Amino acid sequence: MSSNYKITPSCAHMSSETGPLTSFRDTLDSARKSVADGVEAGYGNMKESLKTANPYLGEKLETTEGKIKETAADFEKKGFCEKYKEFNVELFRPFKNKKSIMGDIMSTLTLKPEDPKAAFKLWNALCFWLGVVDFVILFLISTSLVASALVVAACDGFLGYCFAYFFYFIFVCGEKKFYMLFGFVLIALYVCITIYLSYYNALVSLNILELVLNVLKTLFNTIIGYHAFLLFKAADGDKEML
Repeated sequence: MSSNYKITPSCAHMSSETGPLTSFRDTLDSARKSVADGVEAGYGNMKESLKTANPYLGEKLETTEGKIKETAADFEKKGFCEKYKEFNVELFRPFKNKKSIMGDIMSTLTLKPEDPKAAFKLWNALCFWLGVVDFVILFLISTSLVASALVVAACDGFLGYCFAYFFYFIFVCGEKKFYMLFGFVLIALYVCITIYLSYYNALVSLNILELVLNVLKTLFNTIIGYHAFLLFKAADGDKEML
């Protein structure tokens, strides 16, 4: 009698391979592939049309496409899709020893820090957490619908994480001068934007809370920009710099 209730290996294999979850994954993979194929086909048609209408722009587009693929391959080779695990550890490192955090901060507030890379990682993490405080406050004081405010705050936080990881990768992991220069320019532009926002909040909107946050962002990002410059200056020369 008991043999009637045994599950044969083939049946067990079928039960693990089939089911609603497997079907959903197959559907999702199929939809993803269809979207990717559609985007690739549309881009190919657009590129061919552009090359026919304007060969010069078509050539520039192909050159840019080649550079993007080269950069993506370089990033992948250096572990861009894996280094985020180390980055996540670095984000919480300043808070693991509360007694030394102020000492760590003060040791980096010098023109020649002992370890520029460690100083950069510290201030990169602090800039990220300042951004977290900013978007949490944005959500709490928002007068719009809770759902929309949450979406805006989540997008803001996600972008902050992406930029913080990008800076971590190019200055700590990548160590290529061209990428460092690009990152330094982005930081400098962000500092200029926060300076403008500080001026706007102080003289136009009279929003004291946002004024304080933007002044702190300006200060924090100026410091990280300085450490980024030190890393850029100390990096080995790159033939592809120009």
